[in-house]
Amino acid sequence: MKSLSILGAGKLANALAINFAKNKVTSFLWEYSEDNIPAAKAMFSECIDSDARDKYIHYSTDIKDVISKSPYIIVALPSEFVVKTLNDFKIELKQKEVIIGSKGLGEGGNLFSDLISLDNVSFLYGPSIASEMARGDLTGLVLSGKKPLPEFINLLQRGNLRISYTNDYIGCQLSATMKNVLLIYLGILEGIKVSENTYAYYFVHALEELVVVGEVLGGRRETFYSLSGLGDMMLNSRNKKFGIYFGEGLSVKEIFEKMQYEVEGYRNTKVMYDFIQKHNLECPILRQLYAILFEGLSLDSIHR
Repeated sequence: MKSLSILGAGKLANALAINFAKNKVTSFLWEYSEDNIPAAKAMFSECIDSDARDKYIHYSTDIKDVISKSPYIIVALPSEFVVKTLNDFKIELKQKEVIIGSKGLGEGGNLFSDLISLDNVSFLYGPSIASEMARGDLTGLVLSGKKPLPEFINLLQRGNLRISYTNDYIGCQLSATMKNVLLIYLGILEGIKVSENTYAYYFVHALEELVVVGEVLGGRRETFYSLSGLGDMMLNSRNKKFGIYFGEGLSVKEIFEKMQYEVEGYRNTKVMYDFIQKHNLECPILRQLYAILFEGLSLDSIHR
């Protein structure tokens, strides 16, 4: 088996596909709009020879056809579309291994694993800036699920991509979601130019809040200190860039116009706030971030 199907054709999807193509593995990517395919094809074009891209990476708006191409389906959609898409095509996906790379929570702040009516669902998370993955930089990811997928891991784990496995799929989902939220806060700290001492103080307390929330849902402490938790919090991701721009004084509207791509942490800040309210958790950093982004709390409220 030398092919993979990917639902989505954004940065993560193309970075994975380019990484696979360099190792002569064919990818079939689903893009819902024909108009978006030219931009997808041009993405990270500097990272791969055009002939290799044409040979090993294929785009289609026919989701059923893309699903049929491989026993492994990687999901790289914006988080708000994950549950509906997978449940809408659950018949086609029933005999497939579905691996979700999208980071976020579903409706009502529930985990994807609680909302998707499929048995064979795993998650692939970790510190993975798309441009660096496409470039071929050493990248470590964590596959989490009810069972290991050795053939899938062997297929992906080529070149500079490293895959480890854990059965703590609850902890990995929470890490992937909450770190995006906390990275916005850490970005704000950089934007308002706090000292390194102050940044370190808040970084450690942000990690503590990740552990507190994760353990409430049944995740394991060691997961939150792994690549999918602490490792991911160390990146200068799009969520952190959002926070930096906000800390520098740009409005949310101005930031979205400037960045022009999905910032999962912004939407999930509301979701995580509702969660800590429901469970009566203190989490002062999460509460302050919510108030800053959605209630107009001044950045002067951050002690420096």
